Amino acid sequence: MIGRDLRDRPGRWGSAGGSFPLIALLILLALAPASGRDEAVAGGGSEAGSAFGSILLDAYIDDGGRALIVGYLKADSLDDLAFLAGSEVEYDEDLGELYALSDALTSIRDGVTTLEFEADGWWEECHLAFYLPKEATPSAVTASEGLEVSVVEEEGSLVVEVIGYDLDGAEVSIDYLL
Repeated sequence: MIGRDLRDRPGRWGSAGGSFPLIALLILLALAPASGRDEAVAGGGSEAGSAFGSILLDAYIDDGGRALIVGYLKADSLDDLAFLAGSEVEYDEDLGELYALSDALTSIRDGVTTLEFEADGWWEECHLAFYLPKEATPSAVTASEGLEVSVVEEEGSLVVEVIGYDLDGAEVSIDYLL
């Protein structure tokens, strides 16, 4: 009975002739170049001519403004990343793992601490989390075009989270009081 029932029904995806157009369409989509983004990446994506991939970093800032930066990034050259200037850096090119200690992300003027993060180049994905000291009170947060910003309290720290996709550079500035 079960054998007869299966023979009377059409195949799961319809007849064999009906699946050919679907398969052909999938092959064409796979072979066709994607618009815009691939051209920008292939052409360099930015005025600096650097093509990057993803930047997924957490930066833990202490009371003195020193930052521990951990996460993943894919970049042609770390030399083009301003936020790493003057930092102690460990970077695994194969895995894209980054560990850095930096005094250069923050500056203090008239009692206001300013964190400035800048990463030139074309970024397909950018996810940054800045963990400020728990005593910090932010007074201003700005980010370059295309970046979404949220501020949340998490496990006793104030976290400024920044997310964006298909970006020509990523800049974040956070002013806070301690």
